[in-house]
Amino acid sequence: MKLLKRVLDMSKILFEELIKEIRTISEIYRDKRILITSHISPDPDSLASALGLAYLLHKKDLSNLCLLIRDGVDESGRKIFEMMKKIGIIDLCKDVVEGILFVVDTNSCERIGDVDCSIFKKIIFIDHHILELKNDVSKDQRFIYYVDEDSSSSTEIITKILLHENALPDSKEILNILLAGILYDTGFATNVSRDTDNIIRILVSRGADLSETVKILRRDLRYDEKIARIKAMMRTRSFRTYDRRIICVTTVGSHEALASSL
Repeated sequence: MKLLKRVLDMSKILFEELIKEIRTISEIYRDKRILITSHISPDPDSLASALGLAYLLHKKDLSNLCLLIRDGVDESGRKIFEMMKKIGIIDLCKDVVEGILFVVDTNSCERIGDVDCSIFKKIIFIDHHILELKNDVSKDQRFIYYVDEDSSSSTEIITKILLHENALPDSKEILNILLAGILYDTGFATNVSRDTDNIIRILVSRGADLSETVKILRRDLRYDEKIARIKAMMRTRSFRTYDRRIICVTTVGSHEALASSL
């Protein structure tokens, strides 16, 4: 309980303002379509935060939701995308219509693809990247920004909000997806915020499975990736330092940089 309280206290203002906005939307714009989108080629963090937000809105009795994806999903997020379709909380948008637009994991209309932001009544950005506003955009009253640069990922922000509203899902699949979004954007918890470790512990304690989550993020290597790795291993030279450390060096072409993930 102390762990949860610490996480919630640190982002109290963000939570209160965003929840207030969501409640306003649920009261005033209940008959409007609510679209959730992200940057082009959404990755695991984008998809996980979109799912978490959709779950929260669904709990607020907002059912007229759809997920707007342009130009497909990034290869890293395909397993999550397939899981989302089976979970069924939010369907893909069949068309872009006037309504409310939530944008996660980016804070710019320019990064969401071929979407005309001018048709929406209100646009709410939820992101963890540095906010860079253009003068003309900052004056647009329809644009509302909730940017928490202290969070490691957009999924972390959404998870904090779910905790704040006592709305964390019971579904193991959704918990695994939330955990996957955080792990992906933090390089498997190597680049974390002050709250990330606590959030991960909470998700696991509520039912998220770390080994299953890793499988969600794991993908089969493409043929060109396999060849690049084989070349890198064949060209490897090793050296031992005076303090008995071993350094390995290899050479590959610039188009074979995928070998660096060995």
